[in-house]
Amino acid sequence: MTHRDDPPSPRERFLADVLAVVQATDGITDARPKGGEFAIEYRVSDADDDDEPSTAIMYLDNLFAETRELSPDDRRAAVRRFVDRMAFPPEAPKRWEDVRPLLRPVLRSMSFFDDPAITEIGAIWREVVPFLAEAAVIDLPTTMTYVTMANLETWGVSVDEVLTAARDAFAPWAEHGIEPYDDDASSPVWWVAADDAYESSRLLVPGWLARFAGRVRGRPVAAVPHRGLVLIGGDGDAELVERLAATAEGEYHESARAISPALYTVDDAGALLPFTLGADDPLAGEVGRGHRIMAAHEYAQQKARLDALHEKDNTDLFVASYTALERSDGSVISYCVWGEGVEAWLPRTDLVTFLWASEQRDPLTVRWDDVAALVGEAWRPVPHLLPRRMHVRRWPDRPALQALIERAVALSEE
Repeated sequence: MTHRDDPPSPRERFLADVLAVVQATDGITDARPKGGEFAIEYRVSDADDDDEPSTAIMYLDNLFAETRELSPDDRRAAVRRFVDRMAFPPEAPKRWEDVRPLLRPVLRSMSFFDDPAITEIGAIWREVVPFLAEAAVIDLPTTMTYVTMANLETWGVSVDEVLTAARDAFAPWAEHGIEPYDDDASSPVWWVAADDAYESSRLLVPGWLARFAGRVRGRPVAAVPHRGLVLIGGDGDAELVERLAATAEGEYHESARAISPALYTVDDAGALLPFTLGADDPLAGEVGRGHRIMAAHEYAQQKARLDALHEKDNTDLFVASYTALERSDGSVISYCVWGEGVEAWLPRTDLVTFLWASEQRDPLTVRWDDVAALVGEAWRPVPHLLPRRMHVRRWPDRPALQALIERAVALSEE
């Protein structure tokens, strides 16, 4: 609870500082805090426009996170650039043939697109691998702006056309800035040292990661904990894989522009996919840990969004949590709960725990793949939802329950 005499929090001070900049900016009127949110409402006046200016919103969460470690002078400069970019964005070309060479692909976590500032503008995106998404930006001299559905209507093109064009336009620059990361590493490890704001975008260029085959020991493996850091090693060096996994997790937690704490590799066709190891591999737990940390964060963000939406729509539906348990060896395992008589959307987890309401029974825990093989029509995928969930339609029937009981596992031992 905040009392009247308490000093302002860092977020409150930051909001006041940004508001002062907004209110002092020529062309902006009616700037004020947006009630209950870490955001500022404002209007932009236009001498050439007789219409009443519409209200716009600057959301400050990302700016706060990205500038909190900067010096006061650098922070003020970053705030100034942010305000100018938000209030007076450069105009994108109107014609598709003019904008096409300016497009660039960007890699983001799926939860990035739940940010109100991104949702509001209608940025386009598509799934790349579980929990990671690809978007496109227009690379202008002083800023990058996300391609939106409104842009597509103006240009008369599809989402896939834009994202493919962005990859093609960026491909000639993808090989720039690749340097050895550490001469003392146990085997070759590379990084993107280009400092061009598109370091992580290289993973979206078809065949880019695959071309490290022969330059690393084994199949190429990449860590991309945040937008500015991509490390590439090989799965033929267990010591290096362990180092990449630890670096990915550590840098992910420390970055204001986090992408993923997990590792990625390529299939035989050169397409990006999650890097995993067989259960009998000594590093399986450490490698799997990053993917489960990623899933836990992304599902938590999705749950918050869906819960708010269902509350607004008065929808009686349980959005189940993705629960991650850390075991004594440092590995992580996940589970969700399927309750009898409860309509729910379940996240994809390692295990499912069944809770009876009609009988006095202990909870039953079963591996996800066994559940999928046995419950039949009792659940179905939720269409068009990312990250993916299963819609629990009814409690499993008696034969299915008996089969599930026969495949029960101890949660603590899995």
